[in-house]
Amino acid sequence: MDALAVGELGALLEMPTNLVAHHLKVLQDAGVVVRGRSEGDHRRTYVRLGPETLAILGSPSLSDVPRVVFLCTHNSARSQLAAGIWSRRSQVPTASAGTRPAERVHPRATKVGRRHGLDPDNWRTAQVSDLVKSDDL
Repeated sequence: MDALAVGELGALLEMPTNLVAHHLKVLQDAGVVVRGRSEGDHRRTYVRLGPETLAILGSPSLSDVPRVVFLCTHNSARSQLAAGIWSRRSQVPTASAGTRPAERVHPRATKVGRRHGLDPDNWRTAQVSDLVKSDDL
């Protein structure tokens, strides 16, 4: 998740929005989160981790990770694109799977992948339980 509105965070955390708003104000004052307006109509305010927070969290060491698996519901677009981008930037092998995989990769995902220099010729959909191993990240 990139950014969430206060109401979305409240629903996700099963907390009243006024309580979420209070804690977000504390986190914002501490520099942990930042707020920004929606790009569409600028009416909604979204919250995300601040750059300094992300830098502190850092990246996990991938030296012991045998494979990175990207998951989504239908495994027809987002996870294939993510795995394709990952493959271009990392030597760690990758795969993708879905909880309810579609019959095929969506043609627009294939088109977008090609337009961005990815090779979608071998992209297939897969069921999570058939693909994911216990040592995958």
